[in-house]
Amino acid sequence: MKKLFIIFSLLLLFSCKKTIQNLVNNIDIPYDTKDIVLPGSIFSKNQAGELKGFQDTYFNRDSRIDNFQEAKLSGLTVLITKPDSINFSVMKEINVYILTDASNGNFPQKLISYKKNIQTITKNLDLDVTGENVINYLQQTKYIIRTEIILRQIVKEDVTIKNHLVFNFKPKI
Repeated sequence: MKKLFIIFSLLLLFSCKKTIQNLVNNIDIPYDTKDIVLPGSIFSKNQAGELKGFQDTYFNRDSRIDNFQEAKLSGLTVLITKPDSINFSVMKEINVYILTDASNGNFPQKLISYKKNIQTITKNLDLDVTGENVINYLQQTKYIIRTEIILRQIVKEDVTIKNHLVFNFKPKI
């Protein structure tokens, strides 16, 4: 009788752990960046087809990030907010990377999202994601999101964009 009780208890324990894992495996956390201004003066000095990079630095002030074993970008939408006359038809390609600086262990730059051969006239664009695990980057005190843009045509106006990112976190159990 004791053996049956122990076997039943172990089965219940393992099935509960699996159920809990299934419940918490998909924690999606959305994040909207502040407005990023891409200066027209920089674009107008460059030829169409030339690569331009922009980056923004983020600080991790939440120690709870250590409770996760995996983080992947599950979606990234770029929205052009200004000017009204510009849409994604002026861009040929967008690549988004995550990296850290030398003071944080100098992880190599990692591609997390991209869109090649852009063929749309809309003001918002869903990028493709690579599915790379970036938990080591997000656990650093400081990390950088770097965006590279290849233009299809010259832009003389400042362009303001906003990124909407969704990270999928897998907690440690």
